[in-house]
Amino acid sequence: MRARGRHHRHQMKLRIQIQDVRRAVWLSCLVLGFTAAASAEVIRQTVIYPPDASAGWPSIDFDGDAAPELSFEFEGLGNEWGGVWFLNVHGSQSTEVLLEGGSVLPLQAEDTVSLTPVLGQWQATWLRNYVWAMGFSSSPEGSPPSPGQGVGMPGYGDFMGVRFLGGSDWHYAWIRFGSLDPATPPLGWPSVLEYAYETFPNTPIVVPEPSAYALILSGCALFCFYVRQKGMA
Repeated sequence: MRARGRHHRHQMKLRIQIQDVRRAVWLSCLVLGFTAAASAEVIRQTVIYPPDASAGWPSIDFDGDAAPELSFEFEGLGNEWGGVWFLNVHGSQSTEVLLEGGSVLPLQAEDTVSLTPVLGQWQATWLRNYVWAMGFSSSPEGSPPSPGQGVGMPGYGDFMGVRFLGGSDWHYAWIRFGSLDPATPPLGWPSVLEYAYETFPNTPIVVPEPSAYALILSGCALFCFYVRQKGMA
């Protein structure tokens, strides 16, 4: 009986220790989550579309102040033989886009969006500054359409650089374009997939920038799962 009593007390002590560890771990996860949210430098948003959507170009409100910094316009120019589809970008009065000539400069992953870009120039948008262009044919007798060019097209970068004023300071940002269904692109029109901006003013942003908040919470979740499994063993 004494041995059984000691064994029972030992089990109870282990359960209490495991519960204490779980409380400590979940508390640390909570603290880490709030810390990551408070110290986040880059806000990154993924655009969600309906399952049957073929393409989409919503207006972009980087800082969530209900005043979009950018909007897009889909336009086709041509004749009975064919023509060109354009996706034009229009910025607010406090927004500039990284342009090269009259079109948006395609950026690659790991490029930096900053005050002094390596290529292109910061400019306000005008009537027709296109993100991408793609030829189309209206008749089988016409010449083959010209291949697509610009952001999100094959052989070009998938990102565009943006900056907007917050008060008197610039915030740098990027937008990523691509197909909504990479396996079977129905139209070949690059859509807005995600965007991000640097919350600290006058600070460059790298494309794409990993989310520190997501990384910390992912690691925390794995740690909590590990402790839970050890406790159940």
